[in-house]
Amino acid sequence: MQQDGDNGLPADSTDDADNPNSEIKNDSVSWTASEFIGNSKKPSWFIVFGVIIVGVAGGVYLWTRDLFSGIMIIVIGIIFAIVSAKQPKNVEYSINPSGIQIGNKSFDFTDFKSFSVIDDEDKLGSVVLLPIKRFSPPISLYYDRNDEDKILDAVSLYVPHEESKVDTVDKLIRKIRF
Repeated sequence: MQQDGDNGLPADSTDDADNPNSEIKNDSVSWTASEFIGNSKKPSWFIVFGVIIVGVAGGVYLWTRDLFSGIMIIVIGIIFAIVSAKQPKNVEYSINPSGIQIGNKSFDFTDFKSFSVIDDEDKLGSVVLLPIKRFSPPISLYYDRNDEDKILDAVSLYVPHEESKVDTVDKLIRKIRF
């Protein structure tokens, strides 16, 4: 085979861009969406929640005769109510060959073993990336349904897809509109 004097490649070789079998992964996808699915809560939600927390705290006190346990349940309930009142911010998401960017945080594709699509909200879709590390939390990418195809295509280039069901805790959180 004849060598091209300038670059040391065979004279009849072709560039990867000209090769129909090579997969070009230079595409990046960016979008802006909510950092989580927010549910606005009416004052009645907080009243019902408060009554439930006080009832549980009272029940624990009557059962254990331990004032500290009842107080801790009320404190945890207050913290839970404060966190649940937080409204989501819009975040810039990006998927490119170097990884996933969510706001200021970057993630490498090698950190994830698979992804699944959660399809239970009517406004926003979400991709859940399951980490390889045992105690790392899953990462969610929220998106507008109009962008779903290009986002799923981009993620599937780098991370394998795996069907999964919504677990019981997530169902409960969605049911109480947390």
